[in-house]
Amino acid sequence: MIGAATARLLLQCSLAMGSCILLLAAVCAVFPGEWYIFIHRLLGLDEFPNQPVAWYLARSASALYAFHGVLVGAIAWRPERAPWLVVALGLGNIVFGLSMIAIDISAGMPWWWTLGEGPGIAGFGFVLLVLEYLTRQGESPS
Repeated sequence: MIGAATARLLLQCSLAMGSCILLLAAVCAVFPGEWYIFIHRLLGLDEFPNQPVAWYLARSASALYAFHGVLVGAIAWRPERAPWLVVALGLGNIVFGLSMIAIDISAGMPWWWTLGEGPGIAGFGFVLLVLEYLTRQGESPS
């Protein structure tokens, strides 16, 4: 079993890494349209639908992931100040990850996409919950 101090450090590192990964989505929010089309084909997803709603959803989803990264980064700064936020983030990621698995399957996404997205998000949430729990185990009762 790891100590509370180690768990806290791992929690901060996990949050910071998660934040950095999520912030990469900001680049996708401002991609030129041709890049979306190219990447869509490269991934074997046929033609990118050239419709306003498709462009809106692609860019706004990327922006939302990046915004989420900002919030995760803010929590990473001092997770001990708001442990309830870490728990909420962990539970939220588990629910969101499971939802993404269902969405990916119903949307007909490739198996590798489904396995890479939803379980990773849910796993991140689980790691946060475990590390938050281990961090609290080292606290002395008040």
